Amino acid sequence: MNKEQIINENVGLIYMIAKKFYNVSKEDLFQAGVLGLLKAYQNYDESYGAKFTSFAYTYIYGEMYTLANNRQIKINKDILKVYKLIEETKNNLALKNGVVPSYETVANLLEIDPNKIYEYVYAGQSIMSLDNDAYDDVLNSIKVNYLSAVVLLNAAKKEMLSRNCGDIIVLSSVAGERGRYSNYLYGSSKAALTQFLSGFRARLYGTNINVLTVKCGVVATKFNQGISYAKEGRVLVSTPEKVANMIFKAFKKRKQVIYTPSYWALIMRSVKAIPEFIFRRLKL
Repeated sequence: MNKEQIINENVGLIYMIAKKFYNVSKEDLFQAGVLGLLKAYQNYDESYGAKFTSFAYTYIYGEMYTLANNRQIKINKDILKVYKLIEETKNNLALKNGVVPSYETVANLLEIDPNKIYEYVYAGQSIMSLDNDAYDDVLNSIKVNYLSAVVLLNAAKKEMLSRNCGDIIVLSSVAGERGRYSNYLYGSSKAALTQFLSGFRARLYGTNINVLTVKCGVVATKFNQGISYAKEGRVLVSTPEKVANMIFKAFKKRKQVIYTPSYWALIMRSVKAIPEFIFRRLKL
C-alpha cells in the first residue's frame, strides 16, 4: 500500500482528531496528522493485536498536540465569555417567548455583527468540547492507573485473608516519585497507587500475604511505542524480559518494594533531592 492510499483510507480519522484542537488552521493540523499517520504505518505490526486505526490514533494526536503546543496556543477567554452570553440570552428569550430565537435575533439584541455571531458560537463550542476532552483524559488516567487497581485489590483482599496466604504484585512507576513537567497527570496517578499500596501493605501486616510494589523505569513496550526516548537500546531503557526477571527474583525473596532496574532508586533519590524552586524550572 502506498502513502496516498494510506492517507485516503484514514483521512476521516485525521479530521476527527483535528476537531479536538482550537485556534490552529485545519490545513496545518491535517499536515501534522498525515505525518503522524505515516509514522504509525511505519511502526505498525499486526502482531500487536490492535486495529491500525487505534494504533495510529496516538501518533496522529501526538503530532497535532506538538504542533499546537509549539505555537503556544491559548484559549481566548473573551470568546468564551461572549459565547456564554449568547447562549444565556438565547435561553432567556426562549423561556420568555416560548420560542427558540435565531442567532440573528440574539445578535441584534446584543449588538453583535450577525455575520460574526456564528464564529463566536463555533469557537465557544470548540472550547467547551476541548475542556470536556481534558476532563475525560484526567478521569481516564485516574481510572486506569489508580482506581482499577484499588477496586480489584480490595475485592481480592477478603478471599486472600480467608486463606492467609498469597502474593500481590503491582506495577507502579518511578514517575510517581515526583511530579514532573512532562507527565504530572500520569505521575500523580502512579503516586496515588504507590501510597495506596504502602497502606495496603501495612493493613496486611502480620498475615502471610506479601505486597510487592514494582517501581518501573522506562521500558521498551508497545505502550511507549510512539515515544522516541523509550526505544530499546537507549540509555536507561530496559526490556520487558529484564524487568520480568527482576520481578520474579523479588517475588521469590518476598520483597516489598523494588525499582526496575535498581539504578532507578539512585536516580530518583537524586531527583527528589533537587530543591523545589529549581525543580519547577526544569522541563523534565
